[in-house]
Amino acid sequence: MLKTEKKTNKNELVIGNIKLSSKVTLAPMASYTDTVYRSLIRLFDKNSLLTSEMVSSEAQIMTNNNTITDFKNIEYPLSFQISGHKPEIMAEAAKMLENISTIIDINMGCPAPKIVNNTDGAKLMTDLTLASNIIHSVKKAVSIPVTVKCRLGWDQQSKNYIDFIKMAEESGADAICIHGRTRSQMYSGEADWESIG
Repeated sequence: MLKTEKKTNKNELVIGNIKLSSKVTLAPMASYTDTVYRSLIRLFDKNSLLTSEMVSSEAQIMTNNNTITDFKNIEYPLSFQISGHKPEIMAEAAKMLENISTIIDINMGCPAPKIVNNTDGAKLMTDLTLASNIIHSVKKAVSIPVTVKCRLGWDQQSKNYIDFIKMAEESGADAICIHGRTRSQMYSGEADWESIG
């Protein structure tokens, strides 16, 4: 679910200074939302915001490997999602992707062990100061909208999504996408639509 600051008509979504003619967005999915998949979706849906696979900010800076960031013009509007935990590296990676992105999305919701064990993804929900520094740094580095993906919290006992979302908005996020599960739930069970609401 996306939270935006501006009122739109029922068929539009406004994120920062970008007006989208559809409220539907493609969720980023590792190993799935590559350029081939996105191009196929675009054949059937001309308006939705598409999102890349998660791009490691450190890998982007060290290798500038364009395998994950490969794209075709047909895919626009197109958001690139970055992950990491070092504000200055995240900002630099966002800046590298700015010219090919409609929006930069920051992943603060991935539950995968290899991601959270590196202090990335959903692990950032346990450190609001670090998460705020990342959002602020990325927002300052680019002139395009910045969005954040998060979860409800780390586990059932530490649902902090309300505080997290307020922090993200105060730190400059133009929109927030909430996965209605905690990190400990991974992808199991039902999404908590009431909490999202």
